[in-house]
Amino acid sequence: MFRSVYIQYVKNPYFSDKLDCYIVCQPVVKQALTIETEGTNTNNNLGIAGSLVFQNKNAFRGAELVELKLKGSLIAQKQFNETQEATTINNVQSTFNTIQFGPELNFYFPKPLFPFTLFYYKKDASEKRYFVQPKTIVNLSVNYQSSPDYNRIISNISYGFKFNNSKGLFFYDVVPLEAYSVKAKLSNSFNNDLLATNDFFLLNSFQDHITTLSRITAVYNNQSLTKKRNVMYLKMSLSSSGNILRGLYSATNQTQDTLGRYLMAGIPFSQFVKLDVDYRFYFKIRKLGKLVYRIAGGVGKPLKNLSALPYEQSFFSGGPNGNRAWRARTLGPGSYAQPADVAARYDKIGDIQIETNFEYRFHIFKSIYGAWFVDAGNIWLSYDDPNKPNGQFKLDRFL
Repeated sequence: MFRSVYIQYVKNPYFSDKLDCYIVCQPVVKQALTIETEGTNTNNNLGIAGSLVFQNKNAFRGAELVELKLKGSLIAQKQFNETQEATTINNVQSTFNTIQFGPELNFYFPKPLFPFTLFYYKKDASEKRYFVQPKTIVNLSVNYQSSPDYNRIISNISYGFKFNNSKGLFFYDVVPLEAYSVKAKLSNSFNNDLLATNDFFLLNSFQDHITTLSRITAVYNNQSLTKKRNVMYLKMSLSSSGNILRGLYSATNQTQDTLGRYLMAGIPFSQFVKLDVDYRFYFKIRKLGKLVYRIAGGVGKPLKNLSALPYEQSFFSGGPNGNRAWRARTLGPGSYAQPADVAARYDKIGDIQIETNFEYRFHIFKSIYGAWFVDAGNIWLSYDDPNKPNGQFKLDRFL
């Protein structure tokens, strides 16, 4: 709430043995409006994006932050079927044929709200420790996506809180409730291409669905300890979706569809459990050099109500933050290779991932650095898919 706070002592004009104490607070600007624009290049897909952000830093007179974002982008996205002939300007790959737009509303409360008030937060005011800082966050958003292949609307609501331990090394993010719905309308050519691939995993991922999610994330990060030669970062996240909801539907004898699924507002809801782990180790060499090792992975298990992980919860490999020799979503699953006679290009996703990176980062000149790196990793399927031979994860041959 304040840009600066300092204490000033002044001799009391009436008592020679007393001081008057003034706490001088300079407040920050209560309301702010920010406009941002950027150019993007994602795997050779050029685009422009922009956002309008409004903030109120004392909305309910308790140092709450209310944030409203309006974000949009235009991207020259490659189409699902690269051999498709361009009949209109919207089908030309070099034009801005993909649109994303949506508002997002966030509420940040600098204290725990129910039910988080039931937890005990230990505070230690000693000089060598920090206070635990619980923060409750409410998020509402809608995102509209339009491309030559499909139109999709994603609606999201979440309620959770964050806090760190007294030494500031452990950070926790607990989201007991997050719900989002995905409604997609596929073009006829895109739908026919999906059917032609016999890729039921991808078909299920693009169907309409509702996901209710509970998630807990723990992070250990000692990179703030600058005097240490070796530092590390560890992030673990466990998610569960649809299990309680399916139990309630089953207990109340709700009607199932022909595939044995329960529906919410006519749409099947997702049901899965998912674990993600990301570990990084930094070893300083000389003054500015550094060796960095990273290993990450995850596994997701789809359950009865939806036979595949939702597209947005699936794993993929490749891209600038993974296996950098491949474009994003072009690697795997397993040692499966797409036949040359299949013209359609589709995203390659799976429900198991293992990825590792090793880098030597070195200083070149002033603020310019370079790196030698080696990446290894892939995605796999947890089941045998006859349409993707050698795509299943098996311990005796995954390496």
